Amino acid sequence: AVMSHLTSGFEYDETLGKLQLVSNMLPESAMVFLNTEASSIECLSPVQAQITHAWTQDEPWFEYASIGDVTACQAGEIMTIVKNSADSHTVRILHKNGYESVYSGLRNVYANEHELISAGQVIGTSTGQAAFELRKDGISVLPVFSEI
Repeated sequence: AVMSHLTSGFEYDETLGKLQLVSNMLPESAMVFLNTEASSIECLSPVQAQITHAWTQDEPWFEYASIGDVTACQAGEIMTIVKNSADSHTVRILHKNGYESVYSGLRNVYANEHELISAGQVIGTSTGQAAFELRKDGISVLPVFSEI
């Protein structure tokens, strides 16, 4: 019942935002117990394009004006691939040590669920806007992008 009230008026994507929604509802004093020690991790940039939305505490993801390849930021296993209502795909990848990356806005996907992938491997393509989020134990973290 709570979810129906929270999600009325907009489409809720099951692969994004659940934990961010919870963290936005909890008082800041309770969030201290959920935050991890590491506030950033080094990984490869998933897109070589202009950032149109930078990571912030309130909106912890990157958006890119992207046409071309989208690559995995770290080695891992594809958890899920979901086709969204806008005819684009969202890909979630599980990495070691509790990290997970989420890639949205993919028009084509070149990987399969449960497939092992390497850092820098092309997982799909974008034809306009692509989004990227990195999570540690379910909480969004700020990545530090490195070169290949």
